[in-house]
Amino acid sequence: MQSKYDIAISFAGEDRTIAEQIAKSLDEEDVKVFFDEFEQANLWGKDLYQYLTDTYSKKSEYCIILISEHYPNKNWTKLELKAAQERDFSQDKEYILPVRIDDTQVPGLRNTIGYLDLNRVGVNGVVNATLQKLGKEVTKTNQHQKTNPSKNNLSGFGNPRMPNFKKEFTDKDKEDFLHEGFETIKSYFKQGLKSIEKNHSEIETSFKEIHALKFTGKVYLNGNQKIKFMIWVNNDQSIAYREGYTSIEDSSTNEIIYVEAGKSKLLFKPMFIGFSGPIWKGDSPFLDQKEVSEFLWERVMYKIEV
Repeated sequence: MQSKYDIAISFAGEDRTIAEQIAKSLDEEDVKVFFDEFEQANLWGKDLYQYLTDTYSKKSEYCIILISEHYPNKNWTKLELKAAQERDFSQDKEYILPVRIDDTQVPGLRNTIGYLDLNRVGVNGVVNATLQKLGKEVTKTNQHQKTNPSKNNLSGFGNPRMPNFKKEFTDKDKEDFLHEGFETIKSYFKQGLKSIEKNHSEIETSFKEIHALKFTGKVYLNGNQKIKFMIWVNNDQSIAYREGYTSIEDSSTNEIIYVEAGKSKLLFKPMFIGFSGPIWKGDSPFLDQKEVSEFLWERVMYKIEV
């Protein structure tokens, strides 16, 4: 299905000026942009929760995310990011195009994704790169004077390194990160089980959400059960994984994953217990939200493949 928009822009209200400059410059290049100010009449009276979810997950070719200290703290940006991540996971090519305004770490957004640094390339650089990504000829944008809205940029001196202080995280920060990570895991497994069933005729799967903080899954190979598992949030302190449970009340675990505070961000740390399969492929015991999903998924895949 052809996308309604070439680009959807996700941003916090504090960064509206930057988003507006990008949106208007792209609009001048005949790029179809989803930017709320362009859509006021269309959005009027609509269920914004459903409409934005559909827009950021289904109706755009790419999604530009403006990353700043404000972005992770807004309910609407959390909704938009979650929708964009679902789309990103379900397709082979890139969908999320991060643009960094500062060095804020956004939960659920992998550090390994290539990004543009607004302090280096300016709005004009973002627009030109977007046009190239869309396979469009750069025309009018090259006539614009390069703008760089970052207040930290010192003309003629580039961007001097700022002090890297250890960030303090509250109990609520850790609990929110834990719940966001669980939502990422749940979405990953729901889509993953559908995908292997779709691509392997000999496999059938089952996914069941017991409640908001617990789900179960089963995988059958040629009608024979290869694995059943359960993943849940354990007392708002950890994420637990269990294979071969006897009931949904079974609280014994094969793996426990805790939240650990790094110098500048929160990460997950599995205990790496009860697993006779291959060691996790990553070099670090500390994982982000996507990596912890992959870690648990590997445990399930190992049981299917042996």
